[in-house]
Amino acid sequence: MALHLQVEKLRGLDNYKAWSMTVRSYLETEDLWAVVEHGPDGSEEDGHKDRRAKFIILCLTDTKICQFMAIIRTSRDLWGYLKKQHSMIRYSKMTLVLTVEKLMGSENYKGWSMTLEAYLEMEEIWEVVEKGPDSSDEDFHRDRRAKFIICCLVETKLFKIMPNLRTSNDVWFYLKAKYSGEGN
Repeated sequence: MALHLQVEKLRGLDNYKAWSMTVRSYLETEDLWAVVEHGPDGSEEDGHKDRRAKFIILCLTDTKICQFMAIIRTSRDLWGYLKKQHSMIRYSKMTLVLTVEKLMGSENYKGWSMTLEAYLEMEEIWEVVEKGPDSSDEDFHRDRRAKFIICCLVETKLFKIMPNLRTSNDVWFYLKAKYSGEGN
């Protein structure tokens, strides 16, 4: 699963300035920068924009950096955190390719789960993953969609040891228990 945006991920100090200028410009073209700059205003539309902006920023950030951002809830706070952490700015060449990395196991679970959660929030299907589907047709379809997305982003070798799980909630919490290191 890849976005069509071709920007090198934020790796650290060496590419922060070029990365931040490019990502800000992209967020402006998507009409998302105001929510990053000022925070969401509480409206449903701003909430959706905030989730989209957060997802884009997370996708464009190396998973090693994402591991330290678990408690950050808004795109504004995320942008501020990254700016603060990378205040010593140096220029670097821009390169290509942005993908949502597949889950390989425990070594990339934290960054993978944060990025995927942000994506599922942006798609407005995270709630069905987090709480499980109710009996409505709408939740059934949202659950199937969420399960498909999650399974597409799990390395094939992990499926061999995965039990047959019915819902996106079952899959999500199985992967969390198996790979997060939390033992939940």
